[in-house]
Amino acid sequence: MPMFNGRNWTLADFQPFKYFENWTPFFGDVLTELDARAAGIGDAVASAQASASAAATDRATVAADTATVAADKTATHNDRVGADAAAAAAQVAAASVLPGQPGGICELDGDGKVPTSRLPAAILGALNYQGTWNAATNTPAIPAAASGNKGRYYVVSVAGTTVINGEADWQVGDWIVSSGASWGKVDNTDRVRSVAGRVGDVALTVADLPDLAEFIRDTVAAFMVGGNGVAITHNDAANTLTVDVTGHGLVAGRYWRLLSNGAPYTGAGDYTALFELEMFSASDGSGSDLTTGKTATASSVYSGFPASRALDDNTSTEWSTADGAASNAWIYVDFGTAVTVRSLSITPQTGRISGTVFVQYSNDALAWATLATIAPVNGAGKQVFTYLQ
Repeated sequence: MPMFNGRNWTLADFQPFKYFENWTPFFGDVLTELDARAAGIGDAVASAQASASAAATDRATVAADTATVAADKTATHNDRVGADAAAAAAQVAAASVLPGQPGGICELDGDGKVPTSRLPAAILGALNYQGTWNAATNTPAIPAAASGNKGRYYVVSVAGTTVINGEADWQVGDWIVSSGASWGKVDNTDRVRSVAGRVGDVALTVADLPDLAEFIRDTVAAFMVGGNGVAITHNDAANTLTVDVTGHGLVAGRYWRLLSNGAPYTGAGDYTALFELEMFSASDGSGSDLTTGKTATASSVYSGFPASRALDDNTSTEWSTADGAASNAWIYVDFGTAVTVRSLSITPQTGRISGTVFVQYSNDALAWATLATIAPVNGAGKQVFTYLQ
């Protein structure tokens, strides 16, 4: 049975309608159903009409877009053609200008490179490293200087004497540079290359100078004598030197003496002779001579050559010991009061003084203390010994 009024009708459903009075509600339901279906058909028609209108609008839009695309394509094509034509015209105009002219073009050489003649002057001559050069064999061979090799340089890898522009002293590290007119040398071998076998920022230590501590020890020991408050300790294994100057001060004495240690340089006659002796309170030998006007006493004198002649400021007169009395000869000056002697000078007769002389001081001319040891040079004339203390 058909679907009607929301249900499937069967024969049993029609039994109530055998009586006429039951048909009225039935037909009411039929009319209601027909009205509903008519309304649905109207809505469908309205929807179809709206869809048709929208489709027409879309077709118009597509047509407009197609026209716009066609117009853009035409404009783009025309612009590109115009630009290409302008560029071609510019190239033709540039090609019509001769090479080397302002605004012109630059031709390339056979290697496809810009010729040096077309480069700005500011570029030519800049340093251009070419590699290393063997100055012993002239490898590679240095060509004649020319504008084309201006600024080119080589670094010497093997020292040699190849003559280039009058220069034949080539050391490893030197540069040979072309000025365009001649080849010259940049001397790089006078630089300090290392210190104590090391390069870079070197901070020296005692280990870098193994002889330094011993040198200081010997130097200090030569100037400062035990008994004046100086203690010197040297550790050879650790390469250290300790100088304890606690209580050290400048020594002074009324009497100051030079004592020869052994025979003089020349043994003939076996005597010691001294033209002049000067003593100073300044450590560098400057200032007034402290011996001026003072008295001198010697271990012995040769007749006519007294000790006073060593203090007379006259290098033509001399003090001389007796013959055979040169060994361990001495001469001292009495200053009358304690003085500090820090430097002295002597002018010995050639060959007539020992190579080792002690500088001593005393306050009674009996007990002597050694301040320093000096080493006069034979035949050197006047000799100054500074910084005795």
